[in-house]
Amino acid sequence: MKKLKIYRTRPDIGILILRISLGGLMLFHGVDKITNGIDFIYESLSIKGLPLIIANGVYIGELIVPLAILFGFYVRFSSFIFSINMLFSIWLIYFEKVMTLTQHGGWIIELNVMFLLGGVTLFFTGGGKYSIEKLLNIRNKTLKDN
Repeated sequence: MKKLKIYRTRPDIGILILRISLGGLMLFHGVDKITNGIDFIYESLSIKGLPLIIANGVYIGELIVPLAILFGFYVRFSSFIFSINMLFSIWLIYFEKVMTLTQHGGWIIELNVMFLLGGVTLFFTGGGKYSIEKLLNIRNKTLKDN
């Protein structure tokens, strides 16, 4: 029996949707940091005894890297940095509340974890067929491609 084309999987379209979701949604957080500042990050770093200069990494993790993911440029490297950024956000902001639920029953860090796992997923899959990497024929060597 002949399979209909409609049932074929399209993993590259799925990767594109994931890239648009992660990169696009994280950009809102980056724009918020530009418009409202990062004082709360300075405060969190100060409490943990870390150098305040680290706070500027949020601009990389929430603006530059999401743009790279969105457009498919060095996606594996960018998603690795993205995931590190999300681990930092969980550690700095939510560490004491990590086992807490919201008033509606959701995990308090569920958004951060979804971003983290999406970044990890892109680290392993790469940017897919619909990316600037493929357009420019750039081989991202973070992981050996099959």
